[in-house]
Amino acid sequence: MNSLPRFGILLPTREVVLSGRSDPAGIYGLADRAEALGFHSVWVGDSVIAKPRLEALTTLAAVGARTTRVRLGTAVFLAVLRNPILLAYTVASLDWLTAGRVDLGIGYSRPNDPVQEHEFEVLGLSAGKRIKMSEELIQVMRRLWRENDVSHAGAFSSFEHVTLEPKPVQPGGVPIWLASNNVEPGLRRVARMGDGWLNNITSPQIYRECLEKIRAYAAEAGREPGAI
Repeated sequence: MNSLPRFGILLPTREVVLSGRSDPAGIYGLADRAEALGFHSVWVGDSVIAKPRLEALTTLAAVGARTTRVRLGTAVFLAVLRNPILLAYTVASLDWLTAGRVDLGIGYSRPNDPVQEHEFEVLGLSAGKRIKMSEELIQVMRRLWRENDVSHAGAFSSFEHVTLEPKPVQPGGVPIWLASNNVEPGLRRVARMGDGWLNNITSPQIYRECLEKIRAYAAEAGREPGAI
């Protein structure tokens, strides 16, 4: 596993709303420049109405059509706001169209935030169930990416005999990065379900402590700590 630092940039997908600009040249220019300068990845944030911005996966598709090497990620994507079958299909198509360059970073929104709770309400969802819903959605997507004739009976979705095509280009499906700061349930979730870890921790010491916890929790869960 490559231990050297790799750098990415977050594209300003809210700029179109905050600045009133209608020209995508700024976003395209940053993505083009990141690729030309050797950056490892470009990332986009996500929300539907809570923080107005360009839709995340649509933006990555447009950027992916202009680039050939840089990886394309979400930081973070509120997967729980989408139907799991449709999301698996969309992400798989994006991965296929970009030759296997997609990383899906998933977050959960902040608890007790009235604006974000309203976002859930207007979409017919319960913000209080967002963690369990997200965990089930991740399991469903991975099965659809890896298996054929999938049937699922869960707490939040049920279906029978679904085969998703095309599958993602990346073996085993698109890598799923899970967001968590220094919160034990979140770190345990990363260790149990994540292919990668997203955070905005600024203290090197706290970052190191959290990483050590994730590795220990991964070992407890029977996973190879270095795989995250």
